[in-house]
Amino acid sequence: MLCFAWFIKNAQAESAPGLVDGHLKNCPGSPNCVNSEQDDIEPIAFGDLSADEAWQKLQQAISGEGGELKSVSGDYLWAIFKTPMLRFTDDVEARLDSGNRQIHLRSASRVGYSDFGTNRRRLESIKNRYQRLSKAAD
Repeated sequence: MLCFAWFIKNAQAESAPGLVDGHLKNCPGSPNCVNSEQDDIEPIAFGDLSADEAWQKLQQAISGEGGELKSVSGDYLWAIFKTPMLRFTDDVEARLDSGNRQIHLRSASRVGYSDFGTNRRRLESIKNRYQRLSKAAD
């Protein structure tokens, strides 16, 4: 148990959420982070919706998937998710790119090295819920 506690303490994320030069932070070299701006996953294309509508639908999708919105300002969003079993906190971030009519997403574990695909599955679930909400608005 002591070894596990040491690993968790020493594998914590190095910095707080936020944009860097107008973009989501790059993921570290560990496989516990997914970022659409690094081509790890496709961003959300919002097509015919207005940027405001798309941004609202994303917030609904994140909340619907169990996320807690911590900060929404302008074109940046930060939410947290708690993993079901061990209650680890993971950060989800989004950046609205109105010019390209898309929303970039990033999900990262705060601790550990591998997440066994949790962050990728989370973003796919958010994207799927977003698509369902967008179709219901039609």
